[in-house]
Amino acid sequence: MDFIITYSLKSIFCMSIFYLMYTMLLRKETFFKLNRIILLSSFIFSIITPFFQFSFNTEKIPVNYYYTLNQVNVFANNTQEYQQSIFNTSSIFLITFLSISCIFLINFFIQIIRIKKLKHQGVIIKLSNYNIVYVDKKISPFTFFNTIFINKNDITSESTEDIIIHELIHINEFHSIDIMIIEIVKIFQWSNPFIYLFKKLIIETHEYCADSGVVEKGINKNKYQILLLKHILIKNDIYFINNFSKSLIKRRLKMLNKKKSKKIIGLKTLIVIPVSIFLIFALACTNSKKENKKIKETKIEETKKVKTIETAVKNDSVYLVVDIVPKFPNGEKARLNYIASNIKYPKEAREKGIQGTVYVTFIIEADGSVTNARILRGIGGGCDKEALRVIENMPKWIAGKQDGKPVRVQFNMPIKFSLEK
Repeated sequence: MDFIITYSLKSIFCMSIFYLMYTMLLRKETFFKLNRIILLSSFIFSIITPFFQFSFNTEKIPVNYYYTLNQVNVFANNTQEYQQSIFNTSSIFLITFLSISCIFLINFFIQIIRIKKLKHQGVIIKLSNYNIVYVDKKISPFTFFNTIFINKNDITSESTEDIIIHELIHINEFHSIDIMIIEIVKIFQWSNPFIYLFKKLIIETHEYCADSGVVEKGINKNKYQILLLKHILIKNDIYFINNFSKSLIKRRLKMLNKKKSKKIIGLKTLIVIPVSIFLIFALACTNSKKENKKIKETKIEETKKVKTIETAVKNDSVYLVVDIVPKFPNGEKARLNYIASNIKYPKEAREKGIQGTVYVTFIIEADGSVTNARILRGIGGGCDKEALRVIENMPKWIAGKQDGKPVRVQFNMPIKFSLEK
């Protein structure tokens, strides 16, 4: 869950910077093909960069938190039962995130099926490098990869040739690939608002490219503008295609009549370079200079704060974060089974009605043994001693590793004592 949140925030940050840069400096310029390259490159950069991390130094930085294991629940009337909190905050978040991603994935395939169905129902004319599909359904002309979809009523229209020229520019410049990249990324980054803003900008730029290309081929500008207005009220129900007409019609008409931007203004695009370098340093580079740091506060997964621990972290001391985390023999379920099977609800605690969560911290040594077990926060009534007894008697773990070498690793374990289920 932490990775998903961190990655999403970094990606949103990247896209927000590029989006602001583009809208402020380049959106009103007529460098349509260059703008498309900048938009797509910025989008891909924002998706990839958060995955990478570069270090100036091979030394490690101590981090101010411990690994916290899943809570074990101990009941007074049945000490043999344990419960791993399946529906904790992290699990609910992950399940929700993946469920919504699945909805987007299903919707993606539904759109593909709609296009395939529309193609199957239409009359297909195969040409050298592209296909034209004439359909009965009232649609605005659109392109999907190398196929142009046109309403059959437009066959006799004088503007059919202009429509095909427009759509061929989408085909020849591979605009469908841009849209598909965004739609695929959106499946996993549906929560990123800038995905939708970038898609809008890229589709807008596609239409500017196509409109400009039509005029450059000698089509009468006034006649073409009338053609755009003619199709403005026709809406398609497939959302990742290059439509002939969009709600951005006003901006398209404005761009058609705008003078070409001076080439020297194109130098503004060079700002992308320092912005990209800044983002790499801000998100992917870390200064791993070794320092002695103190742990001021440890947070437990159950959202309860543990009292301040003044622990000096020295060069050859305990690791808080490692490349390979120590593992209990036979896995997490075996650990939970071990605790639940060996721990007993103290008689004193039952008689006094004491219940609550005991937080224990301990170290897994380089040889896998458990040492330095102590209470971070206890509840008394013998529960603290019982928790320590069970943890100190745990079998050897599979040791954690850092840079390929076994090391000592600190863990926290919450054990909840409950009088009733």
